[in-house]
Amino acid sequence: MGCASSKAAMGKAVYEAARDGKEAELTRLIGLGGNVNWHNPDVRRRMCLAWAPASSSPLYGDTALIGASYHGHEGCVRLLLAAEAIEVNAKSNNDTTALHGAAAWGHLAIAKRLLEGGADPTLRDKDGKTALDWARQYGKSEVVALLSEPRYAARMHTDCPAL
Repeated sequence: MGCASSKAAMGKAVYEAARDGKEAELTRLIGLGGNVNWHNPDVRRRMCLAWAPASSSPLYGDTALIGASYHGHEGCVRLLLAAEAIEVNAKSNNDTTALHGAAAWGHLAIAKRLLEGGADPTLRDKDGKTALDWARQYGKSEVVALLSEPRYAARMHTDCPAL
């Protein structure tokens, strides 16, 4: 196995461990130098149901952080945020972020961790929706309340970086 394919295999393993909530395996892989920002290249078309978040089917272009956030694996999110090179605002192929996933599924503790780790609540998906829009759309009132707090809501209405 070549160096590039070995790195891709390690990145995929990091992604799968995070998505599946396997904290011990994720810790091991990060320790071995696994790429925490590897993007899942799975570009299969997915069916979007009107009553379910778009994330209810396998997403494509996800990173480990996006996968862990969508699936509610707070321990894996914590481990990934502690990784030195993590890209907290990485986007999937449809421009969703880990914060979009946490918001859509109502994972309040994960949304808090992501925001504390530097997640940008102003980022928009391919349809122009922010994480707050997703939380509202799917009735996740606790996450709506969090993202509506002045310290985050103020960032939604300005081009100035947060202090």
